[in-house]
Amino acid sequence: VRNVNNNTEYTAKVLKKNGNKFQQELQMTTNASNLNNPNIIHLHNHGIGAITRGGNVRNNKKYLILDYCSKRELGKYIQARRFSERHSKFIFRKILNGVEALHQAGICHRYLTVFNILLDQNFNPKISNFDISTLFQGNNGIINLNDIVGVPQYAPPQMYIKKPYNGSKADIF
Repeated sequence: VRNVNNNTEYTAKVLKKNGNKFQQELQMTTNASNLNNPNIIHLHNHGIGAITRGGNVRNNKKYLILDYCSKRELGKYIQARRFSERHSKFIFRKILNGVEALHQAGICHRYLTVFNILLDQNFNPKISNFDISTLFQGNNGIINLNDIVGVPQYAPPQMYIKKPYNGSKADIF
């Protein structure tokens, strides 16, 4: 989307979630955005309103207005191209910077995949998609959950045997 007043581009994420799920994603995205870390997506605005797509107006849509990342998802980008080792280290170091900031703030992402890391025009990664993120609970970031969240290929084994797991270690896994 584009701000017509200053021509600035943003990403609009239109949400299908209702009630508590929308509020949870909004809250976690706000918490992460407030860290002002260059490797975490920034929330510029949010609301409920009309969305126009293909000439059709859809009312009462929930949306988040986020940083524009012109290079899109890291996963899609690496499917089409290869990064040099130097560039890979650059991106990985910045991802770790963002993850460290989240963990220091007590936020567990729980869905870190190459498709939830966006690249801006300078290939700086930005961690996004906080819809199943949560705050650490208990000692050492143990989150007492018995449900399976995220993508199986990225989830820690403890999730599948329904044991409490350490949130920061799960993100690193």
